[in-house]
Amino acid sequence: MKLWFFGLPACCFAVAVGCGGGDDDMGGAPGGKAGASAGEAGKGPSSGGMAGEGAAGGKGAAGGRGGGAGESGNPGGAGFGGSGDEAQAGSTEMGGTSAGGEAAGRDSGGQGGSGELAGFELEPASVSIAGTTEKFVCAVMDLGNTAPIHAGELHVTTSDVVFDLRVSAVSGSAAPTPVDCSGFGQLTDNSMRPLLFTRQRSEDIVFPAGTAYTLAEHQLLRFEIHVYNDGADPLDALAHLSVVPIDDASYEREAGLLVLYDHDVDVPTTQAASQTSYFKLPSGFDLASVFRATADVHQFGTEVTLATGAQSSGPFADFYDVTGTPPSSVKIAPAAVVPVSGGIQLGCSWNNVSQMEVMSGLSHTDEQCTGYLYYAPAVDTGLCLKDGGTVFCCSDAGGGCTNP
Repeated sequence: MKLWFFGLPACCFAVAVGCGGGDDDMGGAPGGKAGASAGEAGKGPSSGGMAGEGAAGGKGAAGGRGGGAGESGNPGGAGFGGSGDEAQAGSTEMGGTSAGGEAAGRDSGGQGGSGELAGFELEPASVSIAGTTEKFVCAVMDLGNTAPIHAGELHVTTSDVVFDLRVSAVSGSAAPTPVDCSGFGQLTDNSMRPLLFTRQRSEDIVFPAGTAYTLAEHQLLRFEIHVYNDGADPLDALAHLSVVPIDDASYEREAGLLVLYDHDVDVPTTQAASQTSYFKLPSGFDLASVFRATADVHQFGTEVTLATGAQSSGPFADFYDVTGTPPSSVKIAPAAVVPVSGGIQLGCSWNNVSQMEVMSGLSHTDEQCTGYLYYAPAVDTGLCLKDGGTVFCCSDAGGGCTNP
């Protein structure tokens, strides 16, 4: 089932550019210390623009992520803790994969483990972006895993010219060379399974203990890189992804990423505006736990809120309230629980200081009101969208789109 920009009833999208340890958040006990790092894979200069940050957690000359010589993990608090040390040593060439390269010092409450687990590194070849250029480039890369894995951590870095990055699990054939593409691929192909969205230069996404994405053998990952160079000189677009699995014996529940997209954005000229939209979710989301959230508004965005509610009239329980743009990615502790037969209210605010009316779209000159919810246990719905006042939720397993 495919969603076309101008084909789905009531959904005419004008979105092209220019138009181990315990886990108190999920019901367990507070976690212990995240793993200590080992190795010195980050020495030496870099020619890749994103590498060569030195020995303490930097990248080496071949583009692999390295660990510091000492302990880079923070003590686990009341978060997603783990026990033991988890370290990988190795490197990867730009544009390739490696069963190593990621030292395991994780942030507070990271998924710990005993022994060593191999990580996987992906980095599409760099693309030179001419001055005053905005576009999307995509690459489909083989993760390089020779057996199915349960991915419990995602670590991403991007260069300054990257406006936002989406990573999805897809099927088909690898196409590792970046090429121009359409943005927000889920709107045209809802068979994509969303895994990650970020507008940060660097982000570490660590799932609760026992929670992970299940990725098939030689999983194909689609990088959708939105680039915007507002300067005069060319800049290189780079994105680096590290995927860290958990031990199969530790896996308990499947993680999911739900995208809530409000297409009914219309911000009048030289005015402040706010709107809220209630997304009734399919029954599979009953009692699902949201453990991390982020959002997207563009240049005039001032605030984004997310709240659970049993019905559209409320009451609502806020679990995400972030001001400024780009909105930050926030760990939700304790996890927010979706009520039975309930949903999520998404609220966005803007201050349009321009002389132009601004509507929903993908360009940096357009606006957005989109929420991204990392949750468990996952269902096969990766996208819920509102257009013309109607909410549709779309299966990422080929089941089409329905109004819950």
